[in-house]
Amino acid sequence: MQKKTVKKTTEKKAAVKTTEKYDHLYDFVQKISGDNGLKVFQIIGDGVTDDVIEKKANIKVAEVRSILNHLHSFGVVDYSREKNLTTGWYTYTWKINEERAVQNYIQSLKKEKKMLAERASGLDNTVTFYSKKTGRSFSFEEAFENQFKCPETGNTLKEIDKNQERKSISKRIQEIDKTLAEHMPRVIVE
Repeated sequence: MQKKTVKKTTEKKAAVKTTEKYDHLYDFVQKISGDNGLKVFQIIGDGVTDDVIEKKANIKVAEVRSILNHLHSFGVVDYSREKNLTTGWYTYTWKINEERAVQNYIQSLKKEKKMLAERASGLDNTVTFYSKKTGRSFSFEEAFENQFKCPETGNTLKEIDKNQERKSISKRIQEIDKTLAEHMPRVIVE
């Protein structure tokens, strides 16, 4: 009976090490696939089937497969398949593709940084309004056409404070730079 306890403790430690091994990708996975995607990602580790993920995550297998395919499209996970010769069915084993995931994460951060820099440089040339309730932004022309009311809620639109927006953009760019500095050493130069 003691042997089972030791085995379970060892398995738990291995699972924790595996999840910690990839914790630098949590923000990226959360951003692209939400809470359930992150839950699935944390279970995958170094290799697991969709049925095991379903049981551990308590998510329907159809949703698990959808999440896995979504993560695969972003290069976060890869799979291998094995055919059961008796049944003819395939079993897919999913693994995290850390190198490709980090490269795609870095690429998405660089794209976001470029977009933010363009937005910051355009602040001086435009007047922008936003809806507090929806968070949606409107150009001056759009706001004027809607009589400075949100078309969805009917609430009055507020002008964006350019200084506050610049600070917000600058802060996010600094966060991106910090994250890039942390992840750049992980990228393997070919």
